[in-house]
Amino acid sequence: MTKMIRKKCACVLLIGFMLISLFPPVTVWADSTRDKVLTLNTTATSLNKNDEVSVTFTLSGIEAASGFGGFLEFDTSVFGDFNITQCIPAASAVTQKEEDKWALNATYDATSHWLEVREASGKEFKPQNVLLTIKFTVKKSATETTIKFNYPEVYKGNTTINKYATGLSVKVTNSKAKKLVLATDAVSGNSFISIPVKFTSNDGFLTLALSAGYDPTKLVFDSVRVADSIKSKVTISSTTITQSGSVITANISATEEIKTTGVLFYVNFKALNQTTSGSSTGTTGTTGTSSSGTIGTTEVALSIDSATNKDESAYVFTGTKSAVTITEKEHTLGDVNGNNKIDLVDALYIIRYYNKVQTLTSVQLTASDVNKNGTVDLVDALLIMQYYNGVIKNF
Repeated sequence: MTKMIRKKCACVLLIGFMLISLFPPVTVWADSTRDKVLTLNTTATSLNKNDEVSVTFTLSGIEAASGFGGFLEFDTSVFGDFNITQCIPAASAVTQKEEDKWALNATYDATSHWLEVREASGKEFKPQNVLLTIKFTVKKSATETTIKFNYPEVYKGNTTINKYATGLSVKVTNSKAKKLVLATDAVSGNSFISIPVKFTSNDGFLTLALSAGYDPTKLVFDSVRVADSIKSKVTISSTTITQSGSVITANISATEEIKTTGVLFYVNFKALNQTTSGSSTGTTGTTGTSSSGTIGTTEVALSIDSATNKDESAYVFTGTKSAVTITEKEHTLGDVNGNNKIDLVDALYIIRYYNKVQTLTSVQLTASDVNKNGTVDLVDALLIMQYYNGVIKNF
């Protein structure tokens, strides 16, 4: 019985060895923190034009290495040239034995973007401190950017001992970016809507692209007006409207840098007419003004698309929204068409409405109900004709 068990165990072991020889284990490069002996770091906090951004490469947690390599990736619209300013032999003390000294050489292929650092004579070394520093020069200001070292490898002799599929990266955020912060007010109106553009934070601008997003079914763009406080220094060079008619952008230029806060601009709209066929509501005094109600509400979103100053700095923009209430236009009782006089045309409007060949807005209906009985009919038309002919003096 024991011999039988031993034979079975031997067979199982033999089959296992055969399977391993036929299907060798796949090498999986770990991407965990403990395996990342190569690190990429930066202490840079500014990305304005002509700033220098330094990144460093460090090897740690490993007894010996002969170098590292990888693909260096960066935004060429932000950075111009870069310089490898430090590639040091970390063990170069005078007291060190000659055979223990080492030095590093760095090479970079601008076509493939492959960056490689190797010990000059091919020997292994014990990593210490920062092995490589690269300094980038900012050619165009930015709020943030990321520098990557893709598919990095760490070498020991001629062998790759660490390899990372996801690579290394550092993000640089511009803490010195200029800030422009907008605010506004809730507004209301019937035919004309004016949106104030307030600057609660303004680090200065020479040019500005100011945009307003709106509902073209409720509002029609009219104009952008410069506030009196900066009117002598600022001009609206051009305005554009998107094909859908939902965003207006005003391009603004100044003769000197504007750092004023408060209301600097007004974006003006006209409210579209909205009609209703319902009965009139509200009451008025004798030949007085009709009551005003709300037709609808909407929003206007204010934002800054771009800005420049004399230093070509980067900007951070904060937009805002204005709540807009569109109200009925006030008409004098009996002045149905709103031309500021009461005549036979107003009576005609009522007759056409009564015969269902014309619609009236809710405020026109209120102005039509001259006897204030809650209904617009031929009696109201007759009263308007009597008023026009001087038969009655008021409603």
